Amino acid sequence: MQPFQLISIQHELAMAIGQDRKLEELLGQFSKTATRRLGLAGVSWYLYDTLLANDGEEDVDDNNLSHFFSLPHVANPVAANPSDEPSKTWQQGGFWIYQLKLPKAGYLLLVRKSKPISDAVIAALLPIAEKLAQSIVGCVEHEALLRSNRLLTEARQRLNHQLQHDDLTGTLNRHGLMAQLDQCTQRQTASFGALLFLDLDRFKWVNDSFGHHVGDDLLCSITQLLQLLTGDKGLIARLSGDEFVILLNSTHTDRKEAESIALELGHRINERLISPMKAGRHQFQISASIGVRVFNAQETDYALILRDADIAMYQSKAHRNNRTVLYRPEMSEALDQKLDKERELRSAILQGRGFKMMYQAQVNEQGNISGAEALIRWDHPAEGQLLPDRFISLAEDIGIMRELGAWIVKQVLADFKVAMNCGLPPSFERISINISPNQLEQRNFVEWLTDTLQRFDVPAERVCLELTENGFVGNVEPIIQKIRRLTELGVHVAIDDFGKGYSSLRYLQELPIDIVKIDKAFIRGVDNDARAANLSKSILLLCHALNMKAVAEGIETQAEADALIAQGYQRLQGFLYSRPEPLEALIARYKS
Repeated sequence: MQPFQLISIQHELAMAIGQDRKLEELLGQFSKTATRRLGLAGVSWYLYDTLLANDGEEDVDDNNLSHFFSLPHVANPVAANPSDEPSKTWQQGGFWIYQLKLPKAGYLLLVRKSKPISDAVIAALLPIAEKLAQSIVGCVEHEALLRSNRLLTEARQRLNHQLQHDDLTGTLNRHGLMAQLDQCTQRQTASFGALLFLDLDRFKWVNDSFGHHVGDDLLCSITQLLQLLTGDKGLIARLSGDEFVILLNSTHTDRKEAESIALELGHRINERLISPMKAGRHQFQISASIGVRVFNAQETDYALILRDADIAMYQSKAHRNNRTVLYRPEMSEALDQKLDKERELRSAILQGRGFKMMYQAQVNEQGNISGAEALIRWDHPAEGQLLPDRFISLAEDIGIMRELGAWIVKQVLADFKVAMNCGLPPSFERISINISPNQLEQRNFVEWLTDTLQRFDVPAERVCLELTENGFVGNVEPIIQKIRRLTELGVHVAIDDFGKGYSSLRYLQELPIDIVKIDKAFIRGVDNDARAANLSKSILLLCHALNMKAVAEGIETQAEADALIAQGYQRLQGFLYSRPEPLEALIARYKS
């Protein structure tokens, strides 16, 4: 072969290497050029596993080779024969095999039939093999970098998706909603968007009664319903356990029309929720309280928009479930007033100022005082004296009922100890204190009450704790155990407002109580209505059968009192006998 032919082969093979191809493209182009210029029957490439798997960062091992590519593509390519030599030649089945070492990359096998390749050509190919090896390593590193960048981009996209979406339902979460609100107001010009804030009613009952896995299934079913009803007109977000938001963007250029569209969607959601929703093997009828807030592009305080929709939702819940309410500015004013009262109540409770205890007599059938129920009053700086129904639920909502309850117990025991020292009427048996479920749920409540009774030197048997049956929700077994321990100490326990709850008879059977206070609703008409009289008599007989004392509450007329005493009631309470007043004044009046 003439020298210029060698130079031509060298030049063309070198040009076939290039720098900008992917690895398989590089090897394919080189294989085609080599096959044509050298009259080859085939070309095979063996690359180091470490190069392919670890981007060449580990030391290469001649024993760890992988067949990467061949031309033509054959099922059983000629096997490489690892060697430290730059080139190696052998014959196999009528073919000449030429192996060129690719430093740090692997081996190139050239297969030629019958006529061998000259030594001069092989020698000319050695520098080409070195350059080829460098290009192979470069291609692998470049592709690894691209793959790494692609994986990093995908990871960032997944992370961003996770940060903005709810894991359970796949909807937007709070972060995703805020981002979409930002985009929504940027896109809008003169049009209005709307936010629907949904809170599922009775969802906590589903979780508590059937387990969180059933609750999760129900949330997914409701999500599908919301997506079906919203369609492509808006986006769904889940903010917390049972709170959803629907974002409608650019609903209309007229505010009234935008309000109408949002309210119509809310009504359709409520109508569809009337039908039972499937959750696993169960079906539930779930309603939703919905608040609507319409906004335009100039409103960029997204937290405020969400807060306003939340306020409207609570207005819906306050009136009745399964209702859609449009936000009005005066709703925020009412909320601000509520927040002011929360701050005032918290301050009064923590400082122990502004509260006082009043007492209402309980009398026996002879009209003698047999006890008294302690009733708290709050002397509000602006609104005057407030009854418990104006602030007890608020104290529970803001999480300070336990502190208020502890103050009540201590103050009542202090008042009662003073009355004991001054002398009680012989007929006076015990003082009654209302206890919230929140207090009873405290882990060490029994121990705390025992210590408090000892500190004020009040015998346990002279105290009665009144519990409302609506406070017993979910698993009542821990409550039963605490009540049993209290009765073992000598403390009396009563169910207050019996008959107002949903499971009155069940609690009479399960709870170890000894006193039942009959709600005033069962007392009305007892003197002139046969059905009312029969009902109150039946309740009394039931209490006697269960070895429980019955107290009739809310007595306002002498006729009611006479009718109840004739039936056999021995404990009575109501305005007929006394309005709430300081204990000292109450005792003094009955003593005289």
